[in-house]
This record gives sequence, structure tokens and C-alpha cells, in this order.
Amino acid sequence: TERTGEGAYTIRYFSPKAEVPFCGHATVATALALAERDGPGELLFATAAGPVPVTVVRDGGELRATLTSV
Repeated sequence: TERTGEGAYTIRYFSPKAEVPFCGHATVATALALAERDGPGELLFATAAGPVPVTVVRDGGELRATLTSV
């Protein structure tokens, strides 16, 4: 994951055999890890499958991430 701007990152995904264009679970995990470090908010991931916006909110002490899968 490489930061390209405020809340914007380029992200790449790899299986054991090759790079893949998108992985929803890895995107959610990355968004939550970044939110734990930087706080909740809007993130935008540039993936090989296209841009993926993710919203992270704090809900009752927990972080929750939502995205629309590509």
C-alpha cells in the first residue's frame, strides 16, 4: 500500500501464484488498520480493478468499514 494523497492509497493484491486485481477482505483489513492508526474517515484505494472508496466509522467503540465491491 502506497499513500498517494490525503486518504488516498494505491493497493496491490497477491495470491500465492500471481497478482490479482481486487480482494475485498484485504481492502477492509487495510482500511481498518489505517483507521486504527490515523482515525476513521473516507479512504480511496486505487486498485487494478479501479477506484474503491471505503468509509470507516467508529460505532460504540468499534471501527466499521463499508465498501461496494468492484
